[in-house]
Amino acid sequence: MKFIGENDSPKSSLSNSATNFDELQESCKAARRFINYRLRSEAEVRLRLSKRFGTSVVRETLAQMYREGLLNDERFARMFTESRKNSRPKSASTVRRELEMKGVSRDLSLSVTSDIDDLEAALYAASKKSRALSNLPENKFHQKLIGHLRRRGFTYGISKNAANQAWTALWLIDPNPPENPSIS
Repeated sequence: MKFIGENDSPKSSLSNSATNFDELQESCKAARRFINYRLRSEAEVRLRLSKRFGTSVVRETLAQMYREGLLNDERFARMFTESRKNSRPKSASTVRRELEMKGVSRDLSLSVTSDIDDLEAALYAASKKSRALSNLPENKFHQKLIGHLRRRGFTYGISKNAANQAWTALWLIDPNPPENPSIS
């Protein structure tokens, strides 16, 4: 049997649970706002909430987000990978590393990036960038495009192959490449 002490009045117990409830509501609200902006991994949400709320509130908030279907690391990883493939193509290993930095498990990151074809992604990235480099002579075009692709995680071989194909594709459209200024 518990005795009510000087500091343990029934009122303080009730106000403490009301405070926890208010804190939980505020934490859930913050999590929903954070997730509504774009899908997030559990680790991202946990890190964000832990800056303002205690461990137990964060744990309960995450459980609530799962119950509401707002958190799902697999769905997040698939959407992130698709986004990378369509807007900012990167190599499978780079996308995998980015997912792991966002708290996605290694197994899941391997699974969702397994369908990324590095050459296909490099060709897509090269076709996007080659338009901006089309006025350069061939050697500068290759140098800049290969550097661009390497910074996106593609191997040198794949980058060189994609740059060669991009150069060829450019001059199939316009058979008059820019003059090489070093020849003049």
